Amino acid sequence: MINGVRLVYHLNHNLVNKSLAEVNKFTFRHPNGIVSYAMVRAPPVQDSLHSPRKLPVLLNLHGAGLEADDPQLTLSLDAISDVPAWVIFPTGGTPWSGDDWHQWGWSDVEAAIDALPTWRDGSANVDITRWLVAGHSNGGQGVWHALTHHPDKVIAAVPVSGYLSIQKYVPYTLWHEADPARTSVVQSSLSTHRHELLISNAQDIPIMQQHGDADDNVPIFHSRRMSQLIDEIGWSSDYEEVSGAGHWFEGIMTTKPLQQFYRRILLNDKADKKDVMSFTVVSANPADTTSKHGLHIEELADPGRIGKLKVQVQAESFRISTSNVETFTVQDAKLKDFHFVVDSQEVAVSNKGRFNKAPDGVWRSHAATSRRNPSRSLLQHGRLEAILASRGRFTLKSNGDVAQRIALQISRNLYQYFGADSEILDGGDDAGPGNMITILEGEDVPRGHLSSYPIEISEKLITVRDDAGVVRRYSGEGNSAIFLRPLEGERLELVVWGGDEASLQLSTRMMPMVTGVGQPEFIILSRESAWKGLEGVLAMGFLDSQWNATRSSFFS
Repeated sequence: MINGVRLVYHLNHNLVNKSLAEVNKFTFRHPNGIVSYAMVRAPPVQDSLHSPRKLPVLLNLHGAGLEADDPQLTLSLDAISDVPAWVIFPTGGTPWSGDDWHQWGWSDVEAAIDALPTWRDGSANVDITRWLVAGHSNGGQGVWHALTHHPDKVIAAVPVSGYLSIQKYVPYTLWHEADPARTSVVQSSLSTHRHELLISNAQDIPIMQQHGDADDNVPIFHSRRMSQLIDEIGWSSDYEEVSGAGHWFEGIMTTKPLQQFYRRILLNDKADKKDVMSFTVVSANPADTTSKHGLHIEELADPGRIGKLKVQVQAESFRISTSNVETFTVQDAKLKDFHFVVDSQEVAVSNKGRFNKAPDGVWRSHAATSRRNPSRSLLQHGRLEAILASRGRFTLKSNGDVAQRIALQISRNLYQYFGADSEILDGGDDAGPGNMITILEGEDVPRGHLSSYPIEISEKLITVRDDAGVVRRYSGEGNSAIFLRPLEGERLELVVWGGDEASLQLSTRMMPMVTGVGQPEFIILSRESAWKGLEGVLAMGFLDSQWNATRSSFFS
């Protein structure tokens, strides 16, 4: 109503009837709270209505710049419309998802899968724990991510013209020269995106690779190298090089070898199944990597290094050799009846199926140890990008005009890159329910939820205490900092601080908006980083399960 006049708007919608056999659009909630969408095609009617078993999910991950409802994508699997599977074309949040099907984009994939059983009348006979994952280009890279980070859910993988990892696709040779002690921290921060380092998780899973040998976008080296690495772990992949083919051609996702592979997997529920006698579980970030054959690494002794479980299966016994692992769990209830020998120590399995390594090197089950619960929950693990795993809208808090302008810019960037929802508060308490970003210029950083947090900023003096109790102090007008710290309810706070406007702008540039930058869990910057880049960093590194700064971090 305007000036006492009631206005009535009539909206006309052209409704189109679509059959269950066609590709349909459905919406769901992303963990951030925003409404996302995916495209879905049901199995053939006889399978979707009368199959005696729940049918798996066939994920098709798009390449960069494509909308999920683009016919180029939604029609790409028409040649196998007869296979018994629920086909999902997820969007990843945006066509140019800033994290390449990793943190934010992968949360969107999982939310789409979880929502599928509620689609239409809620009676979809779908098994959301069994995925055949296919993808092209950046989507092919996403297939490698799924394969190496969620191996117990992936029944088969089809990476087409995909690149190994961002480090292999975009060379880092033009970065500013820096002390290897600094660059090593950046490389460690990127390790969870290095699929080639985590390829052991792909063992025992059928893989069909395809690549055009004239590809001038993703060089064929990527697929050849991954095929070689798969051989090195004692596994193998079917591999098809298409002679004379470039990066994209009509029918690329359903060539004859690919159609044969899809059908072999989806028409035979026990395809390529075999008894597993030995395997290796690898993790660089326990928060984004789930179980392999029922074993999940939950805490790393040093979060700056990769953790491994090397497993030998003998009858009903698991003999496990660990490397850089502090805690692992048994996710498969059937395994709790097995006999476990961990680093030559016999360990009884508790009801919780949790194994902890005490400081004296002795392994104990969770129920039998007095070790206190870790203060860092699984949801809080990861580098600065962990802030993106927000279970609700972002809350941004700031002080003063400069910080408020930067808070607005961060909010815009979150929306631009991810379509994310955020709320800017003018002081006051943390409103939740998602993660919080605090932007401060000049002022002391208030004490957070954890009283023993190792980073303090008072009177523009930055103090960092490592896990050995050694304290470093960094003073200077041009210094700035960005770091993670815990909030209640397994949430996270990202603190962005600068002594003045120019230094605050520097720390703001470390916000995790795109993949491949390599931000660790805390960074202390000098003014010189504006022109020296990494060489201008004063300190950076990792936080362990007790939120201590590790000695493997870099301190100048």
